[in-house]
Amino acid sequence: MSTIQLSKTEQEYIINGIHFEHRIDGRKLLDYRDIQIEPSVLRGTHGSSRIRLGDTEILCGISVELYKIESSKTLDERSTDSNTQNQKPKISDLLHFSLECSPNASPDFQGRGGEKTAEEISNLLLKSWTNNSKLVSALQIIENKYYWRVYIDLLVLECGGTLLDAASLACLTALRTTIFPRTEVEEGDEFQPVILLVDDKMSGVKITETDFNSCLDEAPIIITIHKIGHSHIVDPSLEEECCSSAAIRVALSNKSYKNGNFLMMVKSGNKSLAPTSIKEMMIAAQDCFEALDKELNRVYQNRKMVDLDMVSS
Repeated sequence: MSTIQLSKTEQEYIINGIHFEHRIDGRKLLDYRDIQIEPSVLRGTHGSSRIRLGDTEILCGISVELYKIESSKTLDERSTDSNTQNQKPKISDLLHFSLECSPNASPDFQGRGGEKTAEEISNLLLKSWTNNSKLVSALQIIENKYYWRVYIDLLVLECGGTLLDAASLACLTALRTTIFPRTEVEEGDEFQPVILLVDDKMSGVKITETDFNSCLDEAPIIITIHKIGHSHIVDPSLEEECCSSAAIRVALSNKSYKNGNFLMMVKSGNKSLAPTSIKEMMIAAQDCFEALDKELNRVYQNRKMVDLDMVSS
């Protein structure tokens, strides 16, 4: 929630305006501010993106490394232990989120003011991905032995509200541009496989060319619906966040939306919500996801066509 101070008159003006479906910037209640998406902006990463949502700007960089499941048991013990054979990592072992709030992004982030916000957003991003059933197999190189570990680092350059939603969009866009190093498998000691990374950076495998592309249908987009007065809005400005009495943060994906399910639902704010309000806010979140996902797919397809034109030329 925003911590800027508004007078009682200013709050009443915002709340009454939203009651009559008139927001201070002219948007409708479930309209987003302008969203600017810029993929592949950092050279030293495996994937990256820059997202600007209204007055909020976030830079995201992704790096990957090999993750090996270690076992202290001998070869004979492993051959007789079925639990070891079925050893699989957790999503939290393979996916690491880290967010840093620049002191220049907001006066609230100066000193150690941004640490609590950064930790909360990182935890919610990981929680939204924990229900992705295909993620572990998508990051698998050799079953129960070698996997890709993905580090997702986010930097808040400017904070103008809706920080969590913008962070989830930045992560999803960066993952779509991620390129994995190509690997080769050789036989090592005790007939155990050894993974070698190909040095040629030009031979990397784009994320959409791997099995990881199949789990993008389950990739979450987080949408926060705020309750202001008796109305519900999406993508509030900092001034509107000050007037919010409560909010629901939900995560949806293409698959969960079609099935009518939610990947995550977290309530925030000081005041309680009636069951009817919760139901209305969840329906509003589904409507926002449908519109947002449609526009994102159009952007991704246009980007794909541009890449194809560059290759053909």
